[in-house]
Amino acid sequence: MKKLVALAIVAFVAIGASFAADLVINGSVAAALSVAITDSPITVTLDGTGTSGGVDHTATLNAKSNKKNWTISFVSANGGKLKSPTITDVEIPYLLQASTPAWGSASVSNGLATAVNPEGKTIVVTNGKTPRVGVNFTLTVTVPAQDDAAVLFEAADDYTDTITISITAP
Repeated sequence: MKKLVALAIVAFVAIGASFAADLVINGSVAAALSVAITDSPITVTLDGTGTSGGVDHTATLNAKSNKKNWTISFVSANGGKLKSPTITDVEIPYLLQASTPAWGSASVSNGLATAVNPEGKTIVVTNGKTPRVGVNFTLTVTVPAQDDAAVLFEAADDYTDTITISITAP
């Protein structure tokens, strides 16, 4: 019997025992999406005669995305009109235009490529991660001539609108 046990031990050692386990290591990089505006606010000067307004400067929208497909959305608090907090019967429409920068192999569908009411407009980018520093869109505001100069002349006050700009990616 001792010989049989010794033989079994020798056979076990000769064949060897092998056990294996796998260690899986996963990692992920978080989506990095951001927008920032420089040179805000933009000031429009209206002389009350109904002629188009003068704009003091443009602004810059910097967008960053480490995802290939992303969308910038524009939502105006006043539907694309300058409004006064005290004169409620006068609204001054304005238009917003965003330049379309080129980089890499990005495809850009720019809802603001021409001057339009910004409410609900989007810039949709496909196949276009930005460089780490982002890409810049120049934002230009124009105020067209107003139809009712008499009403505008009597409406001396401060007018404002705020556009909320956001970036999302699927």
